[in-house]
Amino acid sequence: MGKHLIERIQDIRCELAGMEIKKSGHNKFAGYRYYELGDFLAPLMQLQLKHRVGSMCTFDKDLASLTLFNLDEPDQYINVTSPFGSANLKAAHEIQNIGAVETYQRRYLYMTAYEIVEHDAVDASGGQATPQTNTRKQTQTQQTPADPLAK
Repeated sequence: MGKHLIERIQDIRCELAGMEIKKSGHNKFAGYRYYELGDFLAPLMQLQLKHRVGSMCTFDKDLASLTLFNLDEPDQYINVTSPFGSANLKAAHEIQNIGAVETYQRRYLYMTAYEIVEHDAVDASGGQATPQTNTRKQTQTQQTPADPLAK
């Protein structure tokens, strides 16, 4: 039997942290750069393949979810969830607003799962949330087995 899923995820976190990934997003109002989903997704997918970890994002009316699973033992998985937000882009169709929210949710789910760190807009604004700030709570729960190192 190979490494347990949580060990694989930790290996990916460490390798990803050692990469020099450029932040292409720029908040001109607050003056900081941030990761867009496309900045880290391709290298992350390569690391997941290398460490035999699969992922799947799903969305329902109230919840966004990222499931990470061991490709060698698919019954080992970790689920990262977040309340589903909304967007109201100017001159956009409803489906464009849904797509914007899904992209944003995916970005934050992967950032949570892989400990991707960036600028904190709430801290930078002195506690005054800006329109670009998302203040929803994210949780990470392990589904099975209960002990992350259990074989």
